Amino acid sequence: MLLLQQEAAMHSKAIVLCALRDSPSNRFYQKHGFVKTHEEEWDIWYRWKS
Repeated sequence: MLLLQQEAAMHSKAIVLCALRDSPSNRFYQKHGFVKTHEEEWDIWYRWKS
C-alpha cells in the first residue's frame, strides 16, 4: 500500500476505495491512514489524502 500512497501524494491525488462490511481489509485500510467516508448496505467507503 505504501507505494500507491507515495504515488498519489506525488501527484496530489486522493485514493478512494471500498471494502465489504465484514472484511478484515477494513482494519488494514484504517491502519494505513484511510478514513471512512460513508457506508452502504454491503460496503464501507474510505478515502486517503496525504
